[in-house]
Formats: sequence, C-alpha cells, structure tokens
Amino acid sequence: MADTFNRLHRELQTRLAAGDSDSVLDVARGLLGDPRTRDDALLWMGLLAARSPAAETVDTGLAALASLVLKNEDVSALRLLERLATIRSPRAGDAQAWRALASVAAAEAYRSEPTRPDLLVAHATHLADAASPAPLRQLLARHAPQLSAPDELRRLAPLFQRAFGWPFGAIRQAGERLQGWCLIAPDTPTPTLTLQAGQRRIAFNATRRHSLSLDSNERVDCLRFELALQGQAESLAVSIADAEGQPRQLVGGPLSLQDTRPPHRRPDASLPAEDAEPQRRAVTVLIPVYRGLEVTRRCLDSVLAHRAANRAFQRLVVIDDASPEPELVALLDAYATRGDIELHRQPLNRGFIGTVNHGLGLHTADDVVLLNSDTRVHGDWLDRLQHTAYRHARTASATPLSNNGELLSYLAPCDPAPAPDDDALARLDRAASQANGNDAARDARIPTGCGFCLYLRRDALDTLGGLDPTLIRGYGEESDWCYRAAVQGWHHRGALDVLVAHEGGVSFGAEKRLRVMQNLSVLETRYPQAERAFTAALQHDRLLPGRRRLWRHWLRTQPLSALRDLDAPATLPLWPSLAHAERALDAADTQGQRGIVLALSRRRQRLTLTGNAPHRWRLDYALPDDSALLGDDLHALGMTAIDARDDGVPNWLERWLPGWCPPRPRSQAEPPALAPAIPGIAAEAPRLLAVAGTSASLTRPRFVNWLQAQAREPRGARLLPLRRAAWPACAWRSGHLFPLPLAESRYRERVELLRDHLPLAGVVLLDTTPLTLADARWLDTAERSLPWWLPDDLADTLPADALATADGGRRPIHRLALACHATPSRRGRHAMPLESHHDGTV
Repeated sequence: MADTFNRLHRELQTRLAAGDSDSVLDVARGLLGDPRTRDDALLWMGLLAARSPAAETVDTGLAALASLVLKNEDVSALRLLERLATIRSPRAGDAQAWRALASVAAAEAYRSEPTRPDLLVAHATHLADAASPAPLRQLLARHAPQLSAPDELRRLAPLFQRAFGWPFGAIRQAGERLQGWCLIAPDTPTPTLTLQAGQRRIAFNATRRHSLSLDSNERVDCLRFELALQGQAESLAVSIADAEGQPRQLVGGPLSLQDTRPPHRRPDASLPAEDAEPQRRAVTVLIPVYRGLEVTRRCLDSVLAHRAANRAFQRLVVIDDASPEPELVALLDAYATRGDIELHRQPLNRGFIGTVNHGLGLHTADDVVLLNSDTRVHGDWLDRLQHTAYRHARTASATPLSNNGELLSYLAPCDPAPAPDDDALARLDRAASQANGNDAARDARIPTGCGFCLYLRRDALDTLGGLDPTLIRGYGEESDWCYRAAVQGWHHRGALDVLVAHEGGVSFGAEKRLRVMQNLSVLETRYPQAERAFTAALQHDRLLPGRRRLWRHWLRTQPLSALRDLDAPATLPLWPSLAHAERALDAADTQGQRGIVLALSRRRQRLTLTGNAPHRWRLDYALPDDSALLGDDLHALGMTAIDARDDGVPNWLERWLPGWCPPRPRSQAEPPALAPAIPGIAAEAPRLLAVAGTSASLTRPRFVNWLQAQAREPRGARLLPLRRAAWPACAWRSGHLFPLPLAESRYRERVELLRDHLPLAGVVLLDTTPLTLADARWLDTAERSLPWWLPDDLADTLPADALATADGGRRPIHRLALACHATPSRRGRHAMPLESHHDGTV
C-alpha cells in the first residue's frame, strides 16, 4: 500500500509540475471516496489551490484545508492555509480579512509545533507587521539562545534586524562550555566581545566569522564563539559594542553556569528491597517563586493555614528565583520576617531546574515536595501524600489529583479545568479523602508524576540525584526524573485521596509549549518506551475508578441548590457531543445560571454527565452496564426526564433508559420534491457554505442529491457540514463535501481560528430544531452575522426570533430549493438550487 501511495504522489507531482491542474483535481476527488486516502486528497486540494489560485480552486482548497485542520495534529494543512491566504487576491477587496486568516493560521501552526524553524519564521514574519514590536521581540528572544544552524540564522536575520538592529546575538550553556553567536553588519571590522563572569571582565574575539546570504540578496556576517569555563559562575554574560559604542548584552545572559550532572546523588545509595519498610522522614515543602504576586500569596497562605492539620514535620522553604516583581519580593520578605517561611534568594534567574536543585541540597535528610507557587492545598494533604509515597517499598514519587495536573487532572487525563475556589477545594479534597481513603482505593500506578505538586522520597533522590540541568528550563524535567527512576527500578503513584488546586502557566505563559516540545524531543530519545507508556496511560486510565468515586461522593454531599437552579425544568438536555454540552454550560455561566447536561460520546456507547456549579465536574457512564447507576445519579439530582437535542439518538439509549426518554415523535414523511431554482439567479462566484443540521438531516437523500447538484455546476457551492455523518462514497467523491465538525470539536484554538476567520458566505439549515439553530447562531461573531439559507418547506417553521442578530439587526434569509431526488435538466445537469433575497425575507 505504501508503494502505491508513493507512486501516486509522484504521478500527481509530475502532473502538477506540468500545469495539468484539472487532472490533479479529478484524481484528488476520486481519492476522497476512500478513507485511507482522504487526508492525502485534502492536502493535494490545498496544494493545488496554493499553486493555481483561481477562484474555484481557492474555495475548494480553503474548504479542504479547513476540514483537515480539525482532523489531526499535522500542521501541514495549517501551513498551506496560511500560504493560501497570503497569496490569495482578495475577492470583493477584503484584503484585511485574508491577512488576518494568514496571520492566525501561522500563529496556530507555530503554537502546535514551536520547535520547527519554518513555522517560527512564518509566525515571526506576520508579527513583524504588527503595530507593536514587543510581541516579535519576545518571540525572537525566546528562541535565540537555542539557535545554531546557519540556515535558521539566515532566515531569521531580517527579523532580528527589524526587531533589534545590529549587532544582535545570544549565548547558552552547552555542557561545560559557553556557546554563542552574533549577527553584525557586513564589511565592518570584527568587534571585541566582553565576557563578564562575576566581578571579572575579559575581552575576547570570536573564533569564526562567516557571511550569510539573505533571500533579499543582502548579506549579514555571523560571529561564533565557544569558551571552556571551569566550575560555576553566579553571573555570566557576554556583551558587544553597538553602533554608538555602548555595550549591548547578548540574549540568554546573565546565566549561571551549572554542573551538567544531576546533583545530590549519593554513590552508596541503592534500590530498597521489595519487602523493605523505609522510615518516614521530615518533609521540605519547596516552593520556587518567580512571578505572580496574588497566586503566590494564596499558595503560601494555604500551606500555612493547614500546617497544624499535618503530623509530618515540615519546613516551608521558598526560593526567590530573582523575581522581577518588586511587590512579590516585598511579600516574601514579610513572610520571612514573621518566621513563616525559610527564604532563599538567588542573585540571578537560574530557572526552575537550577532553583529546585538548589533547594534539594538545603536539607539533605528530608523528603521533598515540589510545590508550584500557583497551587493551593487543604487539610492534612501532606500526611495523605506521604502515606501514598510510603505504601510501597520502591515508590519514588507521589502526585495528587488536581483540576490541572496532566494525567492527574480530575475531569479526565490531560483535560484541565479552571481552578476551584477555596471553599470548592475544601469540599473536593474532603470528598477525595473520604471516597478514596481506604488502602484498596488510595492510589494507582502512573508512568510519570507531575511537577505542580510532586512528593519525592529522599532514598530515591539519594539514588537518582536531582533534576537534569542539561534540559532547557521550565517543563518536562520532572518527567525525565521519573523515567530515569523507572529505568532503575522505581515506580510512581497517583494519590487519589488528595486534591490540590493548580492555576497553571503563571510563570511561563506562552513559552510553556515551546519548552515542553524542546524537552520532549530529548526525553523521546532517552526513553523510547516513555511515549508508549504515557499513551497507554491515556487509553487505559488507571485513575478512572478513583475519579468516579470522587465525583459520585462529592455529588451526594452537595446541596441540590448548589448544583442547579431548582426553579428550572427537571428535564435534562442530552447534547450530541461534549463540545455542545460545554458550550451550553459556558452560555449558562455568562448568564449566571447553574446547569447540568448530558453528552453523547463519539464512541456512541458512553454518556457524560457534567455541570458548571459550583465548578466544572464530570461523570462518565458506559451503557448498558451503567444504566442503573446513571438512573440513581439523575434521581439524586432531581431529574425526571431526558430531552434529546438531536433526532439521531441511538436506539440503545431508548432501550436501556426507557423510563427517562420520552417517546420519539413519529418521523415525518419526506417533503415533496421542489422545483429547482431558476438557473439565472445562480451565484456569481463559488461559495463556502457551512451546513447545520441534525445527524438525520445530514444523511437524508435530498441533502446528498443537492450535494451532487452542486458538483455538476461549474460554480457550485462548497458545503462544510458542522457535524460528522455517515455519507456514501459518492458524496465524498463529489468534491464539494468537506466536513468541518466545528460544532462537536473540543480543539478550542483551531475551532476559534476557523469560526472567526474562515470566509464563509453563510449557513445552510437542513432543519429548524433547537440544536441546529444553536449551531447556526454560534457561527456568528461580534463582527459578522452570517446569512442563512433554508429549504422552502422550512420557511414556516423558523422561529420569529431567529431573524434577529446579536447586535439587534435583521439576519438575511435566502431561499433554498432542495429537491428530494435529482432532477436533470435537458442538458443532463442540475440547476444551481440557490436563490438569494437580500431583503431579509423568505
């Protein structure tokens, strides 16, 4: 099969190079009918549009790429989408909208894979056109120390010059050496560099100088240097004189040159025996601090408030990693003056790894809890965490549940939720303790812990040492430590009876994903089995029973008035996807309402019960096994019936929950065939039309027939259904069907990109159910209310308030002649069944 695909791709490349675009498009349309080749076909349609940007090709390419963007993690479609929007000559002169599409597509591609140089260049190029230079400077400075390849520097040099001017360069630690580069104007004398190490200043010259040829036929010279340094330097920086003779410090400094070996390892330490019962130790609660005044205050106050509830002896050690916030520095001084914390302050920023390793060496007989400064704890959290850490002889680490804790996230693995407030945290932590407090349910084995709150046993630290300082600061270092421990025979536990609130991303913000990706590539090389273990943990969630016990216990102990509005109907809405359900809860949040909803899983044999009050919570059920359990939970919530918002509710739901589901209304007969619209009113240019409808409406013959009619028209509309459905192969091969499951996708960044920036001409409504109307309204943005197309037979079923837009205007409504069966004209072609009436009437 792979050989066949390779031959096909070579043939298509040959045809495209020869300018035979029509045959390439025909082949791509044929490939759409086979699920195995569908993604390739969509990419070829996008590539064809980028190579031959005619109006028809561009609309097809936009629809194909938009469909593919939501389907997988491959950024090729995003890159093509950005390229297509960049080269497209705007129809109707809307150049600004196309530039915005190009910019956000480039930004999303970079966000997805921030370590790829080509995506960095594309994103930075768009930022260079922004009104403020600050975002471009931040982005380039973030990457500069890790750049080294000549091609990377050549492509980024014009952007560096625009953001900073010459000279500009960066330094980084590489093992026991200092490496750096600097870009200077060509044909200028080689400047002297100055190394400042502590109080010493040393002048030196670059060892290499070479010219870089830029795409603009200009040149820039690159200086490179590498210095061997012994020991540690508390402040290490390199500067170069600028055009005015003033010293300009290279990005990356000042830094602290650190030993590249993990510290605090005892050579005589060994793995404990399986039946060993190590003695519990005192605990250092280690909190590195850099930014975030209020979150740090709440963190420290929560630890101090519950100190007396824990029997374990604890030291509260705070390390100020050269915080740039004066108010935060003053706050820490105040806590230290009162004797509440043991404060250590670093003269320059050493990053998370350097800060933690410093803290690990302060009290070398203690166990250590690494606690982020944006967390909050409750009750005897430390005693329970320590109990989990010592239940098994070779446990290296223990991690509690959290709203935002990767595998330990309490909604689902790697599915973060907003942090609960203090009262909600107290209730959740008590529920976790009571529901999972017995030894049979207390913990579960996990492949890696999470650094927001990570209990490290000292015997494991003695064996393994601290965090690896060769990793780039910020993220993944605790995973490296955990995988290193697993290789040497240790294991890690998730503490299901402890819950810690975690805000997430306070210190690093937008930099987080870059650091994650940079370190992840290192981990995948070091531990090839780690990715498989993590994927297995996602697919076979060992924490699921503990999550269910937590939420069910919590649910039973909440007053009903805290979960839902008691004066609201006791009928539970059932949405066709979790994305629909979450949007309904988001809407309730904006209106100050408490809500509970049900959602169907994509696997169609699972239901999710979720609510928004007093915070987000979730319970999953597998039918039919959990039918009785679901019924008990619904009774406890005071619900009396389930209102399915989609007419495609599976039969098994009615079979296993007959007492909850009202009888289905009798299916209406297919409406009579309608005469096609007059051909002369066809649109002047191809259109991208979103299609909203229930699962049944999307698979009715009249929609498929209308789709075929569009395919037979040279200027037929490209149709993008907002939901998935089981279409026949002929529908796919029409070349005009591009599913865009925005309505049921939880990929928030890409949903927002397409919803706000895809140049849709309007929305086709296949029915007027509340679900379809909600999906159609949701596509409206603050700047744009989309017109609707309705079949003639639905005109009388459209609610009067549907004509009103969010800004108080009146929505344009267009006639759509949608026949049940194909009605060929005398030429054997279908007429374009679109009629437009811009007076807002049907």
